Amino acid sequence: MGNKSKYKTKRILVATATLTIIASGMASSSDVFAEETQQQKNLSTSLQSEKSVKSENRTFTVPGKGDVEVLKQQERKSMAFSPYEPTGLYAKPNEQITINVEGNQDIQVYIGTYSYDASWREDSKIKSFTLKPGINTIQSPNGGLIYFYNKQQGGTIRTIITTGGTTTPFFELGKHTKQDLINMLDQYPNAHAVE
Repeated sequence: MGNKSKYKTKRILVATATLTIIASGMASSSDVFAEETQQQKNLSTSLQSEKSVKSENRTFTVPGKGDVEVLKQQERKSMAFSPYEPTGLYAKPNEQITINVEGNQDIQVYIGTYSYDASWREDSKIKSFTLKPGINTIQSPNGGLIYFYNKQQGGTIRTIITTGGTTTPFFELGKHTKQDLINMLDQYPNAHAVE
């Protein structure tokens, strides 16, 4: 009789401890959710006060990601992660795009999107350019979204798109809310694509 009583007492203690842990975790997670919701509201309000989410910002600080193919081999992955840094800008076919590269490092720029415009396996639709420090003018016969790729291991390269390119909706998870995306879609109803 004594062992059953001890066993029952242990079960009650374990159940009580488990419920206490779960209840305290639920309280803190609801606090976190409330805090995140408030932060999103604050961010959404600040973005709504801007006339355009991205149209005036044509300056990009592009982080160095290294060679993604080398990283793929080192990490023994079947696919490399995307090296492309989106700009939220679209280049029309044959539109001249002028880009100023600051500093003394080259940077890659791409016009087009591998998974868009039926170009998944058609590299010819994607145009790649190596930009030198200073003023560079490029164009693509197919047009497409503009991306940067800094192959340097670490560091950053600052670029400014001075002429050309049309703003497209550009949603960044953690920065924009669902309402921000809706506002961007309303602001640019004829955009070529959405990022």
